[in-house]
Amino acid sequence: MARKVILHVGAPKTGTSFVQDLLFTERDTLRDRGILYAADRFDAHFLAALDLLQLPWGGIEREAVGAWDRLAGQVREWDGTAIISHEILATASRAQVARAVASVDGPGTEVHVVLSARDLVRQIPAEWQENIKHRRTTPYAT
Repeated sequence: MARKVILHVGAPKTGTSFVQDLLFTERDTLRDRGILYAADRFDAHFLAALDLLQLPWGGIEREAVGAWDRLAGQVREWDGTAIISHEILATASRAQVARAVASVDGPGTEVHVVLSARDLVRQIPAEWQENIKHRRTTPYAT
């Protein structure tokens, strides 16, 4: 059986937090069924994504240094299916995507990308509200 890595990359405001909460809460049950969701804390995949993308995030990015390589190492060592999930991965550049795939790839590994979507009529206001929540001041009309 081929190893599989599922990269769930968002997009933001498409139910990704619900999916990640469920994956984290059920990580032991998933592991018992041969599926790895490597996370010792609820924000482990967020930190790994920050590290991969080298994004500043209010100082927390210092805590993220090396998180992607640690996560990728756990994924490479797993013989079954592994899931990595965070919506900010949707903003990755080509070079960052290449690094992400190369770091989890191995002989016989299938890498699948899952992108969740939402209709724009609801997506745009939800994303704007999220930005306002994080103290951005761009008016909705803009």
